[in-house]
Amino acid sequence: MPHVALLPDLDILRRAFDRRDPDPLVVHQVVQAVDQRRLFVVGWVRQSLISRAAEVSQAERLARALAAFPDLPISSADHVAAAFLSQRLRRRSVLVQPAQALFWVMAERIQACIWSQDQRWHALHAQGCPVVSSPQWRES
Repeated sequence: MPHVALLPDLDILRRAFDRRDPDPLVVHQVVQAVDQRRLFVVGWVRQSLISRAAEVSQAERLARALAAFPDLPISSADHVAAAFLSQRLRRRSVLVQPAQALFWVMAERIQACIWSQDQRWHALHAQGCPVVSSPQWRES
């Protein structure tokens, strides 16, 4: 199976870019995904990560580092598809946040996996959400 594109959520990038306590495994996995040209960043994840920097100089360095990551644009069709996904899940009594639904349809559009270790994502896996906790999950 070819390497699958990855859309890391904020929790993954925070572990990789934490100045005080980076997660070595996540750093290694991010580096591998970058080397394989399969890591993309969604704008609001980039924004959230940069806004968490303690100092302006740190935020500027982080913005420069993240500039190398391709940004996945959001289309109007993504917003519409996310609304329909939310409705479909609500009929099954499954609640999904609007940003989660949007992220989900964006991942599906490019045949990618959302990379997160957050349990809120993994609870949606049973509903068909393309989420992984580690990029090795879909490699062969």
